[in-house]
Amino acid sequence: ETTVRAASAYGRSGRSSNVMPRHPPPKGELWGGPAEWWAKQKFAHKAFSISAVPQTMHLAGPGSSIPEGLWGVFWMDQYGVSSIAKDPSYPFKMIGSAEVLASFGDASYESDTRCVTPVPCYGGLHWAFTNNDAGRTLIDMHLRQRNTLSFCFRKDGNIQIYQKVLDEYASLGPVPVGGSYMAGLLGFESAGDEYSWTPRSLMDLKMVKTSWGWDRVTYVLKSQERHSWLVQHVLDELQSMMPESHYPLIQIVDGHGRPTEYYAEFLQWMGTQTPGSEMLFNMPA
Repeated sequence: ETTVRAASAYGRSGRSSNVMPRHPPPKGELWGGPAEWWAKQKFAHKAFSISAVPQTMHLAGPGSSIPEGLWGVFWMDQYGVSSIAKDPSYPFKMIGSAEVLASFGDASYESDTRCVTPVPCYGGLHWAFTNNDAGRTLIDMHLRQRNTLSFCFRKDGNIQIYQKVLDEYASLGPVPVGGSYMAGLLGFESAGDEYSWTPRSLMDLKMVKTSWGWDRVTYVLKSQERHSWLVQHVLDELQSMMPESHYPLIQIVDGHGRPTEYYAEFLQWMGTQTPGSEMLFNMPA
C-alpha cells in the first residue's frame, strides 16, 4: 500500500505555541519548522529495501494540501547519471552527495506564504540517503544542524528554498561558518529558539519547474559577496565551490504511488552502490 500523507507529521507548521520558531522570521517571509518536541527527539539510522520506495516513503498525492508539482517521490540525481542529466541541453554541474530521494508528504502547505514546510533533512520517511559511510555521515551532519527546509512557490511557478539551522552549527554546504557569532557577522538572521535562516546572498537555493520534475539550482556567493573580507579570509573554502550548480530532481513515483518512466534508471544507478539494495533514513528512536 502506498503511503500518501494528507497532513503534516509534526503538528501544524503555522503559528501555534508548539511550533519552532515562535517569533516572526525576517521580513515576515515564512515560518517553517517542526514542533520543538519533534526536533529534540533522539534519532537512529534505519535501512529500508529499495524495492519498496512507493510503500516506504511518505509521499504527497490526491487529498493532500501539497501542490501537485511536489507529489510523489523525487530522485536527487546529484551524480548526473540519468538520461535527463546526460542530455546535452541540460546544464548539469554538481558535486554529488549521499542524498538520494525526497518526498513531501510529511509537510503541509501554508496558503499565506505559499510554502511547503517543514521538511527536516535530518529525520523522517521523506529524505533518503545511500546506506553507506557517506550516507551516515551526511545524516549525522543534518541532525547536528537540525537542517530544515521550506519550499516556497513564487508567482512564476518556480520555488525558492529557505534553509533554517541551529546557530551553533551554521554552515554553508559542508563548510562550517564558525559558530553563532560568526554566523551573525555573515548575515544569518535569527529564526528564534537559537535557529537562523541561511542568507541567500551566500547560498541561494532554487527549483525551476520542468516536464520531468525540477531543475535544482544553487548559487554560492553572489558576485558582491566573493569580494568581502570575511569570505576571503574566514570562509576561503567557499571560493573553491561552484558559483552555480544544477542537478535534476526527477519524479520517479507519481502522486498515486505509480513508478514513472525514470524509476528504472534510478534502480539501475542504485545497483552500482554498495549496498545497492537499501536506502537509509533517520528515524525517531
